Amino acid sequence: MSRLGLRIFLTVWFALILIALSVAVVGTAVFMARTGVGERNPVPAEREALTALATGGRAGLRNWLIDRGPELGYIRVMVLDESGQDLSGKPLPRTFARWRPPASKGETGNADFLPPEPFARLRGSDGATYRLVLLPPPDSPVALLGLRGGRALVGTLALLVTGALSFWLARTLTRPLSDLTRTTQAIAAGNLAARPEPSTLSRQDEVGQLSRSFLAMAERVQHLLSSRDRLLADVAHELRSPLARLRMAIGLVVAEQPANTAQLARADREAERLGTLISDVLAIARLDATTHLTDRTRLDLGALLQEVIDDARFEGAERRVSVVDELPAADLNVVGRERELRSAFENVVRNALRHEPIGGSIVVRGRSDAHWVIVDVIDHGPGVAADELEAIFDPFYRTTRSRASESDGTGIGLAITSRVMTAHNGRVEAANLAAGGLCVRFRLPLAASA
Repeated sequence: MSRLGLRIFLTVWFALILIALSVAVVGTAVFMARTGVGERNPVPAEREALTALATGGRAGLRNWLIDRGPELGYIRVMVLDESGQDLSGKPLPRTFARWRPPASKGETGNADFLPPEPFARLRGSDGATYRLVLLPPPDSPVALLGLRGGRALVGTLALLVTGALSFWLARTLTRPLSDLTRTTQAIAAGNLAARPEPSTLSRQDEVGQLSRSFLAMAERVQHLLSSRDRLLADVAHELRSPLARLRMAIGLVVAEQPANTAQLARADREAERLGTLISDVLAIARLDATTHLTDRTRLDLGALLQEVIDDARFEGAERRVSVVDELPAADLNVVGRERELRSAFENVVRNALRHEPIGGSIVVRGRSDAHWVIVDVIDHGPGVAADELEAIFDPFYRTTRSRASESDGTGIGLAITSRVMTAHNGRVEAANLAAGGLCVRFRLPLAASA
């Protein structure tokens, strides 16, 4: 049997043992309290009652009960005749009612009535039978329990014991699993440094083995991704220097051989494009290595977007594409780094300009609610296939339409945008419009909620 299975088995078994012990203890306590066993030795009282019955009969027994009964201390004394009535006229306890058989027609009592053992039986010289009933005083908490009360107490104790043990067992099992769930979600969200709690890792059962295996896997994945990012950053960094020298050499050749200017100009554009690609790769590597941007400041996102819109209007003038400003008059305050946020919005706005038909217009709309600043960038281009709406934020991904048109895009701009939003505790998503076109929506926490 596994450790976890053994723990479950032993817990349930221990709970049943405690319930059985509780039944035994409570049952014994009720029995002793109701009968006086263990409280007082009933033999002296029984001898006195027998003596009174032998010398005075029923009347002598009644007189002994009235005179001597109160002197017996905390034990309450009753003598019941064959009809079930106390000789002194005291009312019977309600719990005796179920022991009394119903009287036959024409009879005031039933000669067969006798309360159960261990109450002593007294027999007179005339053959009459009596019961000497010794009961604890009414102020005894256990004595006041009838059989039904005893069952209720035992049931309550059983519920408390099993409830406490069940809660402990459930918490023992679910707490480490919840810890593993939180760690998994954190890693899935990009926090590769998330780890299970030490209390989970130190367990010696199957859950502990699972958590330690998970820890080894997480560390291995983090190591592989870190190695990949370092390699990517190192390669991109090493390419920048020879690329800069290549462009410098092209410039010298153009100056010395003007006849080859067109070909060399194309080579220079390709080198410039390669330089941009390397810069984007370095930006991706930096953002992948950073789950939380430091040195963030409070800034007005509306003012930043206004600058991006002004630049976009200048760039779209050549294709007669206008940019519609639908930003609110109120400030859109967020906490972040201006450089990264500007890059994220510029990437999306430039994509919208590229796909907007000639003479069309794109819309930049902003608003805020209780917790978020929401910005929409809308174009009226061909949109994106439904199965590619999420993939467009992956590095180097180009849509089927872009590949068919041999677009100049590298597929990195939107990946940078997505990582910038994640580093700012926000998100970005894309959706096709019913009338045609694409809407890219940004969500960033308000400064008060950041």
